[in-house]
Amino acid sequence: MIIPTAEAGAVQVSTWADGYLLARPAVTPRTARHLAARLLDAAAEAESQEREMSAWDAALAATLAEEGGLVDHPSDPGGVTNHGISIRFAGSIGLDVDGDGQTTAADIRALTRDQAAQIYRDHFWVAARCDALPPAVAVAHFDAAVNAGAGRAAKLLQEAVGSPVDGVIGPATLRAVRARPAESVLTDMIDARMEWLRTLREFRIFGRGWRRRCLRIHAAAWRLI
Repeated sequence: MIIPTAEAGAVQVSTWADGYLLARPAVTPRTARHLAARLLDAAAEAESQEREMSAWDAALAATLAEEGGLVDHPSDPGGVTNHGISIRFAGSIGLDVDGDGQTTAADIRALTRDQAAQIYRDHFWVAARCDALPPAVAVAHFDAAVNAGAGRAAKLLQEAVGSPVDGVIGPATLRAVRARPAESVLTDMIDARMEWLRTLREFRIFGRGWRRRCLRIHAAAWRLI
């Protein structure tokens, strides 16, 4: 909103997003409109970034709570894991925490939470297009990507929303997601994930824990609706 004032020929520009007044020297109506448009664009961008960070923070917290710390279960195909980062995945991205030129169990054991968070951000949140999804859907989709891989998570989401199942989240999938209420998408994608988990050989060992994880992630995501 632009409010001309008689004092010192100033124009005061205020936005509800930032909650402050910005005094400018006298400007033409055209310049004032341009300035207002820029402020509104900046406010909208800031609000979008805030929503994304809120979803990212919620997703990271929920997934890290499920993954826990150092785990080395003999039946886990991923091998030794820390903060949810397995040695098998670490090798695929060339993780080398100790700088010896190799990816070994020592790198996994030395991995910090902040380092794990950056890996999650780069290789799962961004790679799985979570930033393009509604916040609640993004939280559940991110956890599925971490747990099953970005390609599998995309297929589960596509199955849930009835878009072509190709493992790549593109415009068609995003339109299908946005065409339905977030709570409906969230519930259907959790159901699809649990059905897929039942097909895995390791389900007899990890099945109960996987089901509980799905339910907890559903609850965490639901808070963002």
